[in-house]
Amino acid sequence: MPRKFYVDTSVWRDYFEDRKDKLRKDYSDEKIKLVFSSFKHFLEIVPISNKQYLESKRLAKVKIESHELDILHAVLARDNKAVLITRDFHFETL
Repeated sequence: MPRKFYVDTSVWRDYFEDRKDKLRKDYSDEKIKLVFSSFKHFLEIVPISNKQYLESKRLAKVKIESHELDILHAVLARDNKAVLITRDFHFETL
């Protein structure tokens, strides 16, 4: 079985924006589709369940000193049996 990789959005943004650690926000749906159009045959959209979202909120409050959305990425990677790839330093606590 081929390995699956869950690539955190920071990796994609760093690549396409040629950025180091400064943030840019607010991509339109059209821009996102354009950016990922070259990869559409290799990518899978990962749905987020309410259970996963609630788990990430709970973990952010009680156990882990990390951002709720970072925890959600980790939960999604785990549940999809994928290797999480990121360059976000917040994941060091996970």
